[in-house]
Amino acid sequence: MTASPTPTQELNSWKEIADYLDVTVRTAQRWEEQRGLPVKRSAGARGNISTTVEELEKWKGSGQPSGSPPAARRVSKTTSPQPAGQRPAEPALRLPRRRTLGWIALAAVLLAAGTAAMRHRFFGPGAPAVWTLQDNVLAVKDIDGNVVWRHAFAERLAGSFYWTDDTALPDTVWIGDLDGDGARETLFNFRGAESSALYCFSARGRVRWKFEAPGEVKAGGSAIRGRFHVVNFKVAPLSEGRPNSVVAAVAHAGKWPGQIALLSAAGKIEGNYWHAGHLGFLNLTLAVADLDKDGAAEIYAGGFNSARGQATLVILDPNRMEGASEEADPQYRIEGMSAGRELARIFFGHSCLQQAANDTHNFVGELNFPGNGLRVDTVEAADTPYLGAILYHLDGRHELRHIQYSDLYQAMHNRLMRDGRLDHPFSRADEEERLRPLYSVVRGAR
Repeated sequence: MTASPTPTQELNSWKEIADYLDVTVRTAQRWEEQRGLPVKRSAGARGNISTTVEELEKWKGSGQPSGSPPAARRVSKTTSPQPAGQRPAEPALRLPRRRTLGWIALAAVLLAAGTAAMRHRFFGPGAPAVWTLQDNVLAVKDIDGNVVWRHAFAERLAGSFYWTDDTALPDTVWIGDLDGDGARETLFNFRGAESSALYCFSARGRVRWKFEAPGEVKAGGSAIRGRFHVVNFKVAPLSEGRPNSVVAAVAHAGKWPGQIALLSAAGKIEGNYWHAGHLGFLNLTLAVADLDKDGAAEIYAGGFNSARGQATLVILDPNRMEGASEEADPQYRIEGMSAGRELARIFFGHSCLQQAANDTHNFVGELNFPGNGLRVDTVEAADTPYLGAILYHLDGRHELRHIQYSDLYQAMHNRLMRDGRLDHPFSRADEEERLRPLYSVVRGAR
């Protein structure tokens, strides 16, 4: 049985916070932006978050309606004798409590609705807060549901990219003060049938800038054209006191190549890195975090490397993001670019589950930053019925501390043995002995 959380217990990831609140990760993140959910970040760390059970309970309590009826007084079962000839007092007329509370609640709702309507009538819509999509139209509304602005795109939106409850998929909209001017901008990841771009809209819906996926990259002696998409983005300051930056992940529709671009709040490209694979294509595989606690954040992008067929984590210095990953196979070398200047590239070798299932590659499915470390979750045998996950725990210098295995990984391992595709049962010690030598870190110069 799982122990009840204590008030001082820390929650160090969006998943832990969402699980405690019994909502999705995306809902918890919206509550932070729109309802003041108490979440702390280290300097410049978009991905390095924490809160406590006590803070969440206080926040939940502060959201209760005011004017709740006081607790009923305790009444003694003994009564004083009634003086002779005096009639007992008539009981006060009381409405049923449930009906009274219902009228109070209805009055509060009507008052709030009337206040919102008057505010909209005399002052216009408020600041952008929420968004909706219909066909090719993006509508941004204030907290009362009044439309602040609309934008119609020339191309119809790719519905499957937006209308999903899968929390593993990236967020497509961000609303907040991007440049520190006090107004709330909107970032929208546009995906159409033919094109893809990251739009920045002003507080009143004017297009301030647009970052478009490239049309062509040359690699291995040939051109890779079209079907590049902006697949994910994150907004965070890179150090204390600096304005927000935007990190965008771009991927080709095939299994490579991919791009990580660093944009200023004004949309200027300040860093550009290319990789022989895909990086940051899932919601929790792209992060900005100061793991080494030097006051300056790094960019963490997880995914896979097609040249090696392995799960990969790339760590970048925002101040010198350039070039392309160096690969031994000429087919995967991106041409016309200098060697990439990564802080580190980490490769996660194939587990026996991956090998026995004959899957071509594993990939990074999630990044978490608990305490002073980093947890990298790799997905094994994703394209087979034997799907499982491995959790690698790293320290602040990216050295491997220990390895965990999901329950599903263990179950699939034993299933493969029963199917005659593995010759040994699952053992934590044996698995770690196999996997540790396959964990490799290629460090760049700082």
